[in-house]
Amino acid sequence: MEEAILNENFHEITEKISVLSDMVESSAIIGPMREESLRLLKNVQEQLDSWERFVETQMHLTSEYNWDFDHYLEEDIPAAVEYIRQHSKSKNGKLLAIGHSMGGILLYAMLSRSGFEGVPSNLAAIVTLASSVDYTTSNSSLKMLLPLVSENKFSACDDVYECLV
Repeated sequence: MEEAILNENFHEITEKISVLSDMVESSAIIGPMREESLRLLKNVQEQLDSWERFVETQMHLTSEYNWDFDHYLEEDIPAAVEYIRQHSKSKNGKLLAIGHSMGGILLYAMLSRSGFEGVPSNLAAIVTLASSVDYTTSNSSLKMLLPLVSENKFSACDDVYECLV
């Protein structure tokens, strides 16, 4: 007898869940919400996959070629400047250098190095766009790295203007 009551209750609950499930499936709101959620989830997954491929490529290039800021400063910039100098028609052999973001930072570093070593930069002028020079007033997390940098590494040029003159 008790088993029959339990069985009847089980079937009643199963039917109610089935009806509720059918209502959710046929709801005018739930269907579009589910579709939009799936679309957004797919979009996020595609972006994560794209980001993962980008990071993987960068890690591969970094490990294979061992590129870093010093490599750009010591090898790439001098090679590019020399190539441009050879193919330009400068009357005095000096160039106008324009750098954006990291390119500008590399130009500042190149000027600082030239000043520190006492050799001419052979640049008539530089223009930098969106190139950070000083992080002391920044809210960037890069500011936390400043205590790790030795002060004497940058003593050759206290002010960027001094390096340009």
